[in-house]
Amino acid sequence: IYQSMIRRRFPTIKEYAQIKPFLEVMCISDTIPEELVINVCGFTKYEYFKQLDMLGSLVEHNRGEDGVAELLFSHKSYADWFTSAHKSNQYYIDQKNGAFRLALFAKQAIEKSASNPNLYDPRLVQYLCAHVGTYFIEAQRYVELEEFLLSQSFTLYPYWNIWKRFPSDWDHSRLLAALWNSDGRDQYLQTLQREGNTEHICWVFEQAIQNYGIDKFNRNLISIYIDTVHLSGSYIKAVEIADDYLRGFSLQEVLDDEF
Repeated sequence: IYQSMIRRRFPTIKEYAQIKPFLEVMCISDTIPEELVINVCGFTKYEYFKQLDMLGSLVEHNRGEDGVAELLFSHKSYADWFTSAHKSNQYYIDQKNGAFRLALFAKQAIEKSASNPNLYDPRLVQYLCAHVGTYFIEAQRYVELEEFLLSQSFTLYPYWNIWKRFPSDWDHSRLLAALWNSDGRDQYLQTLQREGNTEHICWVFEQAIQNYGIDKFNRNLISIYIDTVHLSGSYIKAVEIADDYLRGFSLQEVLDDEF
């Protein structure tokens, strides 16, 4: 059914090729800002509406909670079909291509907006800040993601929230060093604590313990770690963390120190 529908809309593969860049970015998420599609694909308004007409009922308009115009497939199964080579065959859409194009544009837009805040709609920039890491992950471009995170070591939030999604065998030494030496480190972890992002906080602290040892934690860090573990319901583990930390002090130091 879907093959017949696409064949009617695009009788030749050459005609279908014209719409593939549009579909590549559409297949990345359930909804995507209209302005983002236009910018990533480099459309003029005329080109954009022409391609939108070509897709017809496959794509719908929506208005997000923040008032931003969004695009979405009229049914999720379209994206599933396009991104399955087994099902769509010659009409296959490679999500990785779309994700990497989105990642590169998001990185560029974030960097340009830092020096020219009026260049893009602030709502779009906020959206890109929240999603840029996910785009790199979806594209499986981990080297590029690492470089981007290292370039954002002064403004850790929200970019570093994606850190845990690197491959399990990834060498985290450069990233850990950048985070550990960042002036914004404690503030970033406190923000995660306020958000209740327990899993990511604990993962970061475990990386730090393995590489630096718990005795290198300052009082702010050890408080965040113990409180996070405790409030997540792991009381016994919280006590173990406290015990490990206190082993770095003599009994007299502990008794004399209110903290």
